[in-house]
Amino acid sequence: MLAEKNKLLEIVNHGVGSFGKDNPKPAVWIEMASVDEESGEVDHMDLITASLFLTPKAIDNALKQLDRIGWTGDDVEKLETPFVPAEEIKEFDRAVDLRGLRVRSDIIDSEFEGKITQKCSWLNNPDYKGGGLSQFATEIDKNSMNKLRMEAKARLKAIRSGEVKPKAAKTEKKVVVDDDELTF
Repeated sequence: MLAEKNKLLEIVNHGVGSFGKDNPKPAVWIEMASVDEESGEVDHMDLITASLFLTPKAIDNALKQLDRIGWTGDDVEKLETPFVPAEEIKEFDRAVDLRGLRVRSDIIDSEFEGKITQKCSWLNNPDYKGGGLSQFATEIDKNSMNKLRMEAKARLKAIRSGEVKPKAAKTEKKVVVDDDELTF
């Protein structure tokens, strides 16, 4: 159920981790605070989190959203939780730190185990006119992160160039017939 349409939010924290108890999935999580449209004041007591999943089926949408809101990087691992307080940074490197970026999203109510929480449906840039989570993060093993990084870089390049998906790498199939190898 739609709770609020086209809400203005400011990113206050983010990170990369695996989410879910039974079947963990890699994701970028983004914690945001509500912004008053008239005064521009940020309400740090009104927080909402977006989880951008990096599974094979969801990675393109996650990367499109990150690109749309101003992420300039190509390595999702670098979106880990920033450790330097935002007030100590003179100029943010948008390849690694999203804090302070403003975004818009429709907010939807979601029920899980009898509890209603609010979630972002899609992240957009702040000019769009249309329609506490870190305790769940677990470390992604190095091998999985390396595979994820390479896949995300290739897909992000395709997204930014206008392709929907990158072309699959061509592989040769070998068929053995009576000890003779035929390559297709």
